[in-house]
Amino acid sequence: VALTSDGRLFVGLPRWPGFEKTPSIAEVLPDGSLKPFPGGQWNEWAPGKPSAQALVKINTIHIFDDDTLWAIDQGEDA
Repeated sequence: VALTSDGRLFVGLPRWPGFEKTPSIAEVLPDGSLKPFPGGQWNEWAPGKPSAQALVKINTIHIFDDDTLWAIDQGEDA
C-alpha cells in the first residue's frame, strides 16, 4: 500500500495463481473500487502474453516525496 501527499491510495496486487485477472497496481478510489494504474497494456498481462511491457507480479510499491510511484516487479516465473 502507498499513499501520496494529497491522499491518493495505491495498492500492489501480485498476480499469484488464481489472481491472474487482477491489475498489478491499482488506485483505491473513494468508493473503494479499484482503478488499474497506470492503465492500458501495463495491467493487461495474462499467462502466455509477452511481459516485456507489462506489470506481472509486483513485489512492492513506494511513493517518493515528489509523489512519484515506484514499483518492483519480479516478472514471470521461470
